[in-house]
Amino acid sequence: MTVEGYQHGASWGTNSCALSRVSDYLVNGTVPQEETTCSIDPLPEDIAKALAG
Repeated sequence: MTVEGYQHGASWGTNSCALSRVSDYLVNGTVPQEETTCSIDPLPEDIAKALAG
């Protein structure tokens, strides 16, 4: 599984797609399909505005 983005350890709550896949595996034993890719989550609106200036 690949998580597009800039953080290390994306499965621990920083990416909703990765967290969902990890939870599915831990709870149900469901292995993600090969070459599964999770897009980066958008920044929260207040942070995006602050960064935009």
